[in-house]
Amino acid sequence: MMMAPPVSYGIFTRILKNEGHLVDIFDCTPYIGEGTSVDESREFSIESKDETEINVSFQSSTTEEQMIDMMQSRPFSYEDDLGIHSKTGLYDDFQSKVNEFNPDLMLFSIVEDTFHQALGLISLVENKNTQILCGGVFITAAPELAMSYPQIKMIGIGEGEQIIIDVASRINKGLSCDNIPGVWVKKEDGSIVKNERGPLFDFTSIIPDYSLFDSNRFYRPMGGFVYKSLPIESYRGCPYTCAYCNSPMQQTKAKDLGLGSFVRRNKDMENLRSYIVNIIEQENPTYFMFVDDSFMARPTNELEEFCRMYDEFKIPFWFNTRPENVSVEKLQMLKAVNCNRIAYGVECGNEEFRRRVLLRKMTNKLLINKFKIITESGIAFSVNNIVGFPGETRELIFESIRLIKQISGYDSLSVTVFVPYNGTVLRDVCLREKLISPDLIIRDMLHTTLNMSQLSSHEINALARTFPLYVHFDESEWDNIKKAEENSSEGVSIFNHYADIYRRENFELNQDEKILKGPDFLVNKSIPIEYRIGQN
Repeated sequence: MMMAPPVSYGIFTRILKNEGHLVDIFDCTPYIGEGTSVDESREFSIESKDETEINVSFQSSTTEEQMIDMMQSRPFSYEDDLGIHSKTGLYDDFQSKVNEFNPDLMLFSIVEDTFHQALGLISLVENKNTQILCGGVFITAAPELAMSYPQIKMIGIGEGEQIIIDVASRINKGLSCDNIPGVWVKKEDGSIVKNERGPLFDFTSIIPDYSLFDSNRFYRPMGGFVYKSLPIESYRGCPYTCAYCNSPMQQTKAKDLGLGSFVRRNKDMENLRSYIVNIIEQENPTYFMFVDDSFMARPTNELEEFCRMYDEFKIPFWFNTRPENVSVEKLQMLKAVNCNRIAYGVECGNEEFRRRVLLRKMTNKLLINKFKIITESGIAFSVNNIVGFPGETRELIFESIRLIKQISGYDSLSVTVFVPYNGTVLRDVCLREKLISPDLIIRDMLHTTLNMSQLSSHEINALARTFPLYVHFDESEWDNIKKAEENSSEGVSIFNHYADIYRRENFELNQDEKILKGPDFLVNKSIPIEYRIGQN
């Protein structure tokens, strides 16, 4: 629920409407408490519509919200604070939607974590007249693996915009999809037609249409406030080669096929302005989330153009970037046009490991100096970290903790567990080192899947949970915090004790109040605590 609607769905909706198709969306994200299994014996039928009319239905991914429990974000309840109720009955609602809309074509956009859920939903669609096209980053990264499942009959590899236009047109005309660029089709005899990807799509000319989403879907808490947030894509692809990320895969595949650079920016600021104006007219947002992989990985003059253009709006906005891209001048420009928050990735505190394993070439000295600039800018920011990389040790994780303790002024601290997604360099490393099985498909991004001798799965998961506590409290408290790593009654009690203090001291103020109080307020405080079980 906290995720902004994906730009891709807005784009797909727009281009299909422009082609004259009827479009609807089934959004899985608001659902909670749903497993990945489904009773595949359930049957239903879909009546065929007039052959001259094509209907299209979407399925979206779902994300489990556990960040509050892990101190990744401030306590917030959509139900209590906004009166927005999460949904249950995913499969029943999906089935009802399919029966109601009678789709000729269904599009499933799939990330690896939700692949098994998608299989369950697809298994409910038994009408042979409804064709199903699956795409997304997981499908692009592992097409052979995806097509090995009997539920998957047709996939689109790479960018989906032109593929969707072509597939919908062919189906509307009763034609085969066997020779569409970027489309793989499984035949009746089990053979697979594999078409090479087509040219890269000019995404800058499309203004997304979010009208099919429930209005509650746009509301998102940020820094102690609730905003009506809409995503904006001004940059597609990433110039960096981080080994744990599957974005470099897109760049490599595009180059290997002679398609040019997958990294493309909306350099025409008047075009981007029109995009923003249209989104404002459509939805009247109070916040923008620039979903670019690395917003500031662009020339300074281009950033200057953006700030001159965006000065007209000054709607608060957020983006993700790398700390080495910042400068005093750039942050001043962004703050002047109401940049509200920035997310920075550190990921690992050991320089050699970060360079050799993660393929991130920056020194700790550079990071610390850049974060001084970031802190002094007065723009709220978060710091992102990952634990449990292949070859990582407990000692290396504590190097990350000690590095973060040298940074002040951040508003939130994010810690995730490394998972070997298909399409990443580290996936291949994990396979080579036999840390995972070859057929592993990630189902959960909050718990490790690696089997390492030097660092157990329990220890990785425990350190991800306690990482913020180790950062926040003085080293004199670390022996107690280590006890909180254990899944015992004592460990849970100790964890809750420190977590309560952490939440109280980090989340009682909104980001504006924290900025006013200065960068050292509530950051890396040394709080002597004599902890005993049962003592408050």
